[in-house]
Amino acid sequence: MTMDEIMDDLDHDDILSTKITGHNEVTITYKDGVKICRLRETNIVNLHSDGKTFGLNTGGWATKTTKTHMVDFLNRNLPPEIKVGVFKEGGLHLRVHHDGGSTAGYFDQWIVAIHTDSGYTISSDKSK
Repeated sequence: MTMDEIMDDLDHDDILSTKITGHNEVTITYKDGVKICRLRETNIVNLHSDGKTFGLNTGGWATKTTKTHMVDFLNRNLPPEIKVGVFKEGGLHLRVHHDGGSTAGYFDQWIVAIHTDSGYTISSDKSK
C-alpha cells in the first residue's frame, strides 16, 4: 500500500506530521501531541500526549504482524524504562514492564494502558 492509500480516510486538518515507519505502517503525529501507529487502514496504537498512556486496537486482525507492529511502535516511542509485550496466550495478552514492576491484561480487540504515578492500570474499556 502507498502512504496515500493508508491515509485516505483520515481528516488531515489536525495532523502535524506523518512518517512511513514500517511495511504498510505510518506514524501520525497530531498537533495535540497524540501519536498514532496506523497499519494499513487501522489505527492499531494510540499513544496519548503524555507519552506513556496508550490504547491498542487489532481492528479484528489479531495476527503476528499486528502484534509485532504494536510492540515495535511502542518500544520506539515510550520512554526507555517502559517495555511492552503483546502475546497470544489463549487470547491476546498485554504486558507492560515499568519502574521495576509489571502490569498485564487480556483483551480481544481493544485494551487501554493508563499511566499513573503508581504505574499502569489496564482496561478493556476503549472509551478511556
